[in-house]
Amino acid sequence: MRHRKVDRAILEQNEPLDSDDQDLVISLLTAENDLSLKLYKKILALSILVEIPPLVLLARGVSQAPLLKVAMASLIVLLNFLTLVNTIFEVESASRLFPPLVRKYLGKLMHFRGLCGLNVVLLVQMIYVAFWREQLGWMGVFTVVPIGNLVTLVLLKN
Repeated sequence: MRHRKVDRAILEQNEPLDSDDQDLVISLLTAENDLSLKLYKKILALSILVEIPPLVLLARGVSQAPLLKVAMASLIVLLNFLTLVNTIFEVESASRLFPPLVRKYLGKLMHFRGLCGLNVVLLVQMIYVAFWREQLGWMGVFTVVPIGNLVTLVLLKN
Protein backbone atom coordinates (compact mmCIF):
# COMPACT_ATOMS: atom_id res chain seq x y z
CA MET A 1 0.00 0.00 0.00
CA ARG A 2 2.85 2.40 0.73
CA HIS A 3 4.33 1.57 -2.66
CA ARG A 4 1.21 2.93 -4.34
CA LYS A 5 1.25 6.12 -2.26
CA VAL A 6 4.89 6.72 -3.09
CA ASP A 7 4.25 5.99 -6.78
CA ARG A 8 1.26 8.37 -6.86
CA ALA A 9 3.25 11.11 -5.15
CA ILE A 10 6.06 10.70 -7.66
CA LEU A 11 3.65 10.77 -10.61
CA GLU A 12 1.79 13.82 -9.31
CA GLN A 13 4.96 15.84 -8.90
CA ASN A 14 6.15 15.12 -12.47
CA GLU A 15 9.69 15.81 -11.37
CA PRO A 16 12.64 13.46 -11.26
CA LEU A 17 13.61 12.31 -7.80
CA ASP A 18 16.71 13.84 -6.34
CA SER A 19 19.11 11.76 -4.28
CA ASP A 20 17.53 12.76 -0.95
CA ASP A 21 14.09 11.64 -2.13
CA GLN A 22 15.56 8.41 -3.47
CA ASP A 23 17.25 7.75 -0.13
CA LEU A 24 13.98 8.44 1.68
CA VAL A 25 12.04 6.07 -0.59
CA ILE A 26 14.71 3.39 -0.19
CA SER A 27 14.73 3.73 3.60
CA LEU A 28 10.91 3.58 3.73
CA LEU A 29 10.82 0.46 1.58
CA THR A 30 13.63 -1.14 3.60
CA ALA A 31 11.78 -0.50 6.85
CA GLU A 32 8.57 -1.93 5.37
CA ASN A 33 10.40 -5.04 4.15
CA ASP A 34 12.02 -5.55 7.57
CA LEU A 35 8.63 -5.33 9.28
CA SER A 36 7.15 -7.81 6.81
CA LEU A 37 10.05 -10.21 7.37
CA LYS A 38 9.57 -10.05 11.14
CA LEU A 39 5.85 -10.74 10.74
CA TYR A 40 6.45 -13.71 8.43
CA LYS A 41 9.08 -15.12 10.79
CA LYS A 42 6.64 -14.92 13.71
CA ILE A 43 3.94 -16.65 11.66
CA LEU A 44 6.37 -19.41 10.63
CA ALA A 45 7.52 -19.87 14.24
CA LEU A 46 3.94 -20.12 15.50
CA SER A 47 3.01 -22.57 12.76
CA ILE A 48 5.99 -24.77 13.66
CA LEU A 49 4.96 -24.77 17.32
CA VAL A 50 1.40 -25.71 16.37
CA GLU A 51 2.58 -28.47 13.98
CA ILE A 52 4.80 -30.35 16.41
CA PRO A 53 2.16 -32.21 18.50
CA PRO A 54 0.11 -33.55 15.55
CA LEU A 55 3.24 -34.55 13.64
CA VAL A 56 4.63 -36.42 16.65
CA LEU A 57 1.32 -38.24 17.07
CA LEU A 58 1.31 -39.17 13.38
CA ALA A 59 4.92 -40.36 13.55
CA ARG A 60 4.21 -42.50 16.59
CA GLY A 61 1.18 -44.10 14.97
CA VAL A 62 2.71 -45.22 11.68
CA SER A 63 4.55 -48.28 12.91
CA GLN A 64 4.26 -51.01 15.49
CA ALA A 65 8.00 -51.01 16.18
CA PRO A 66 8.64 -49.01 19.37
CA LEU A 67 12.13 -47.98 18.30
CA LEU A 68 10.84 -46.58 15.01
CA LYS A 69 8.13 -44.63 16.84
CA VAL A 70 10.70 -42.99 19.08
CA ALA A 71 13.13 -42.37 16.21
CA MET A 72 10.54 -40.73 13.94
CA ALA A 73 9.09 -38.61 16.75
CA SER A 74 12.59 -37.53 17.81
CA LEU A 75 13.55 -36.63 14.25
CA ILE A 76 10.42 -34.54 13.80
CA VAL A 77 10.98 -32.67 17.06
CA LEU A 78 14.66 -32.10 16.23
CA LEU A 79 13.90 -30.91 12.68
CA ASN A 80 11.26 -28.50 13.89
CA PHE A 81 13.50 -27.30 16.72
CA LEU A 82 16.38 -26.55 14.33
CA THR A 83 14.06 -24.70 11.97
CA LEU A 84 12.59 -22.78 14.89
CA VAL A 85 16.03 -21.79 16.19
CA ASN A 86 17.03 -20.69 12.70
CA THR A 87 13.80 -18.70 12.37
CA ILE A 88 13.78 -16.90 15.69
CA PHE A 89 17.44 -16.25 16.44
CA GLU A 90 20.16 -14.58 14.46
CA VAL A 91 22.50 -17.55 14.71
CA GLU A 92 25.52 -15.72 13.32
CA SER A 93 25.46 -13.06 16.03
CA ALA A 94 24.74 -15.60 18.78
CA SER A 95 27.75 -17.70 17.76
CA ARG A 96 30.05 -14.85 18.84
CA LEU A 97 29.11 -15.59 22.44
CA PHE A 98 30.91 -18.94 22.38
CA PRO A 99 34.62 -19.29 23.17
CA PRO A 100 37.02 -19.18 20.20
CA LEU A 101 37.80 -22.90 20.45
CA VAL A 102 34.12 -23.80 20.09
CA ARG A 103 33.71 -21.32 17.22
CA LYS A 104 36.72 -22.81 15.47
CA TYR A 105 35.30 -26.33 15.34
CA LEU A 106 31.59 -25.60 15.21
CA GLY A 107 31.74 -22.28 13.36
CA LYS A 108 30.18 -23.55 10.14
CA LEU A 109 27.41 -25.29 12.02
CA MET A 110 26.58 -22.16 14.03
CA HIS A 111 25.59 -20.33 10.88
CA PHE A 112 22.28 -20.08 9.03
CA ARG A 113 23.48 -22.29 6.19
CA GLY A 114 25.13 -24.71 8.60
CA LEU A 115 21.88 -25.28 10.47
CA CYS A 116 20.01 -25.61 7.18
CA GLY A 117 22.56 -28.19 6.04
CA LEU A 118 22.15 -30.17 9.25
CA ASN A 119 18.40 -29.92 8.80
CA VAL A 120 18.67 -31.30 5.25
CA VAL A 121 20.78 -34.24 6.45
CA LEU A 122 18.16 -35.08 9.09
CA LEU A 123 15.36 -34.69 6.53
CA VAL A 124 17.06 -37.13 4.18
CA GLN A 125 17.49 -39.58 7.05
CA MET A 126 13.81 -39.28 7.99
CA ILE A 127 12.66 -39.71 4.39
CA TYR A 128 14.91 -42.76 4.02
CA VAL A 129 13.48 -44.37 7.13
CA ALA A 130 9.88 -43.50 6.27
CA PHE A 131 9.78 -44.44 2.61
CA TRP A 132 12.56 -46.88 1.79
CA ARG A 133 13.36 -48.74 4.98
CA GLU A 134 9.88 -49.04 6.46
CA GLN A 135 7.85 -48.71 3.23
CA LEU A 136 5.27 -46.46 4.90
CA GLY A 137 3.93 -45.13 1.61
CA TRP A 138 1.26 -42.48 1.99
CA MET A 139 1.47 -42.77 5.78
CA GLY A 140 4.88 -41.12 5.59
CA VAL A 141 3.35 -37.96 4.18
CA PHE A 142 3.97 -36.20 7.51
CA THR A 143 7.60 -35.88 6.42
CA VAL A 144 6.55 -33.21 3.91
CA VAL A 145 5.72 -30.65 6.63
CA PRO A 146 9.31 -30.18 7.91
CA ILE A 147 10.48 -29.91 4.29
CA GLY A 148 7.93 -27.15 3.71
CA ASN A 149 9.06 -25.35 6.86
CA LEU A 150 12.71 -25.45 5.80
CA VAL A 151 11.94 -24.27 2.26
CA THR A 152 9.82 -21.43 3.65
CA LEU A 153 12.61 -20.38 6.00
CA VAL A 154 15.23 -20.38 3.24
CA LEU A 155 12.95 -18.34 0.97
CA LEU A 156 12.27 -15.85 3.76
CA LYS A 157 15.94 -15.40 4.57
CA ASN A 158 16.92 -14.96 0.93
